[in-house]
Amino acid sequence: MAWTINFASVWKFAPTNTKLVLLPEPQIDAARDKAVEVALRLGAKHVFYLDSDIHPPKDIIARLLAHNLPIVSGLYARRQNPPTNQMLRKAPDGFKFIPIEEGSYQPGSLVECDAVGFGCVLVETRVFKAMERPWFRWTEYYAIGGASEDFNFCTKAKHAGFKIVVDTNIICKHSGLIKWTPSKTLNRFEYTRTAGVYGD
Repeated sequence: MAWTINFASVWKFAPTNTKLVLLPEPQIDAARDKAVEVALRLGAKHVFYLDSDIHPPKDIIARLLAHNLPIVSGLYARRQNPPTNQMLRKAPDGFKFIPIEEGSYQPGSLVECDAVGFGCVLVETRVFKAMERPWFRWTEYYAIGGASEDFNFCTKAKHAGFKIVVDTNIICKHSGLIKWTPSKTLNRFEYTRTAGVYGD
């Protein structure tokens, strides 16, 4: 319920030409691909992805659009203990992604990275047009060096020459049994709640 209320606020503050597309599809990579296909048919300039457990600020779309960047995300934490953020760089082995550590970037800044989770991200459609299909494929656990669909996309986008940026001033909550939120003022994560549904 909390996510629905939050999304209603996001929708209310979305730019007037924003279109909402609901695509029932249990497979996450196929769902993300379908969203791109619809966006391209509509002649859209951007695709905004918002996962059903991410709670962004209500003006998230306008704030991401204002950066005029090909791929830009809000900042949120991965649901695990200890927490890590979903702003990542390639590990020295060239296969894995590791978080850009708290304390290694200026809070409130734009941070370029190698991959982001797709829980709250805006992508210009020109990025998809420059890449081969399928845009998203879940290969984690299926192949050496496999990755989730979002990291798979980011790897291909980087190879195509597109920058991936996180606005660390856009703080999003990630709801679930373990929930952490990047601090607005300190270079660390703040513990929010360990059990139950999303709530302030």
